[in-house]
Amino acid sequence: MDFVVSLRILGFQVFVQHQALCRVEGLQPVSVSEGLAVCQRLGSCRLLLLEGSRLDLFLRIRLNVSQDDVLYALKAD
Repeated sequence: MDFVVSLRILGFQVFVQHQALCRVEGLQPVSVSEGLAVCQRLGSCRLLLLEGSRLDLFLRIRLNVSQDDVLYALKAD
């Protein structure tokens, strides 16, 4: 199947998950403004599709890569 991965999430869900992963790994999470800047940068490269909101944390985010690309990237060598 070669279609865009349809994973729609809100910006705040991304930051909650990021903070949880950082805690597990013992890393310092980025600030909300830094995280939004990363999302905007990936959006400008069209790796993420961003649907705007008046409140940045309610930004809708969709991954703009094919399912095959995701599976290849996650494949263990």
